[in-house]
Amino acid sequence: MTGLAKLRMSPKIALFLILGLSGVSCAHASGPPGWSVDLKKYGYQEWQERPGISNASALCLAVTSNVFAVAVGNPSSKTETGKQGVRVDANWEISLLLFDPPTGKLNSKRGPWTGDMSFELYSTSQGNLLLLLQHFHQAIGDVGETLYLLSPTGDELKKISLPPSILNSRQTWSTFLISPTGSSVLVAQVLPDGVHYKLLNADTLEIKSEWTADAGSNSPKVLAISDKEWLGRSVSKAPRTIGTGDEDPKFFVGEFDGTWSPFPTSIDVGHTGYGRFWISNQLAFLSDSTIVGLNKKREMAEASITVLGSDGTTVFSPTIPKLEPYTFLSGPVNVSQDGRYFAVGFTHRPWLSHLMLDVWKLDDTIMPDEIELIVWPSSGPLPVAKFHPGSDLEAGVFSLGFDDPPSLVLLGRSTLKVVRGQPLR
Repeated sequence: MTGLAKLRMSPKIALFLILGLSGVSCAHASGPPGWSVDLKKYGYQEWQERPGISNASALCLAVTSNVFAVAVGNPSSKTETGKQGVRVDANWEISLLLFDPPTGKLNSKRGPWTGDMSFELYSTSQGNLLLLLQHFHQAIGDVGETLYLLSPTGDELKKISLPPSILNSRQTWSTFLISPTGSSVLVAQVLPDGVHYKLLNADTLEIKSEWTADAGSNSPKVLAISDKEWLGRSVSKAPRTIGTGDEDPKFFVGEFDGTWSPFPTSIDVGHTGYGRFWISNQLAFLSDSTIVGLNKKREMAEASITVLGSDGTTVFSPTIPKLEPYTFLSGPVNVSQDGRYFAVGFTHRPWLSHLMLDVWKLDDTIMPDEIELIVWPSSGPLPVAKFHPGSDLEAGVFSLGFDDPPSLVLLGRSTLKVVRGQPLR
């Protein structure tokens, strides 16, 4: 699940960003069969905060060829889960569940570690795991973040402390980004004298390079990185107000510690993914110098999804297969770690046709949105697979597997599931 700049969500809000798993339909395909695991057996909890408002464990997913890892967070005091008003600023306990990819068997459970409710989990290029914990509420010791490098079996290989950013005299989290290959990590710490950048080797946490953008330089806000380049958007000098925003923000691209170059604004950042604020899930690096971007203003036009070179040239526009009526491009964009495939989300809204038919009745029953995921190879415009994960929730935490064509690893409300997609020809 991938990182964003500084506004965390409560578990109940974060759950609206997790794919539902009911009604998954798969055609017969080559490769290992799918499986499903009930995470309630391994520490996932649900509780009532107060009448009418429920809450649940926070979840993160990371996928490697050797292990599927799920981080599960719960309030430290188990007695609080049965009371009203569980505070999100209390200490939480984060455990790591490690599952065998072919069978779904639990290999081991590690932790717990203590941190805030918000945490992140990533896979690296060599099959290790990165667990990022925050310590801003009731912190014991230094305020900031802790980054753990863990082996595929959950053993701690290394850990480093990341000092906080300082914004408006307040300590807050820093920008944390990892490349699609899992080889590089970028940490951007904002201080009064400017933005301090560190580029780390994801599998050793050693610093590859570091530099500073001086205060007042109006350095772009970084949205995504590859192992060689970064993509950012201009930062407005005017204060943001409700109802206003950058309709057509300016984008820039460049090599690390180098000069930013203008990038065509043919991509959309109107919606963000879960996690760090302003890190968009509507775009991603596909390779060191190739970017997948969306432009939802074009709705279902062929050019609404584009694979672009970092120089702004179009590599190809993916062919969108025929979809059901009232289906719209929504995102997110997800790239497989080996760079061979990428998936884009579409939202199907059957309730639109329902309202058209019953416009005078205005029935109380409104069908929820449904999600479809289309998968393309990085080598060309023709899609290879389609997934229909269902309609429990509107957006998703998912990852493309390492098989060919890729399976889908889905993290639901309380379920980890692997499904095969419908092949497209």
